[in-house]
Amino acid sequence: MKILSQLSLISVTLSLIFFVCTWILSPKYKLILRDTYSTYECGFASRRKSRLPFKLQFFLVGILFLIFDVEITALIPWGVIWMDSQYYSQLVLILFIRILVLGILWEFVLGGLLLNRSVKSEYLWIYDGEYVVFLPWFLFCILCSMIYDNLKYVVLVGVVAMSVFWVK
Repeated sequence: MKILSQLSLISVTLSLIFFVCTWILSPKYKLILRDTYSTYECGFASRRKSRLPFKLQFFLVGILFLIFDVEITALIPWGVIWMDSQYYSQLVLILFIRILVLGILWEFVLGGLLLNRSVKSEYLWIYDGEYVVFLPWFLFCILCSMIYDNLKYVVLVGVVAMSVFWVK
């Protein structure tokens, strides 16, 4: 206990010494110039504001990318040990991938992945009146995959849905 109190006393003393040295050596006045905080455009005076508004949708897509990128990074070790793993760990991996796919589909349905907000429909069943989106059929094939626990239904129904129900 005595060593711990000595270490804490030393750390507090060193912190105070650094704080006082910084305070003493820092300049006492700050010269604030108007040009310091203004924009610089190759030596010319700026004609308009340099700070443009940032669309929130780009930020949301970046956050979604970050979330799904971290989740996919979590899949890499499982991919390495897939063949040597037990039935339980394979089941956990399949459930994790299904939750990941359902999450990205949910974001697609709600329009979170759209950068252009000119979509007329609420749930992307019709996109600008020209394209019929195959999303209900893709959700159906995901459901078939969950019921039958086989990935070939996803590929088969997804290809059929994309080729037949994507109408111009």
